[in-house]
Amino acid sequence: MTARRYADTKTRLAAFRDLQAYLGLLELALPLYFRDTPFVVNKRVFGPSPVVIGDGSGRYWDVLTWRLANGR
Repeated sequence: MTARRYADTKTRLAAFRDLQAYLGLLELALPLYFRDTPFVVNKRVFGPSPVVIGDGSGRYWDVLTWRLANGR
């Protein structure tokens, strides 16, 4: 990247201006919201803990530590 390569302020500003113009031409996608997914567990199940997850597949990341109240 040219803007990082040169110490000259004028060259760096020109390179960043070119980069900004290029990025303005792209159709970038940004998420507008993040969906909350409720997680309901019976009170007889011990082990699940609330954590922030990136997607729905991460909600059972600790399932191997879950246990029923009677020890099974």
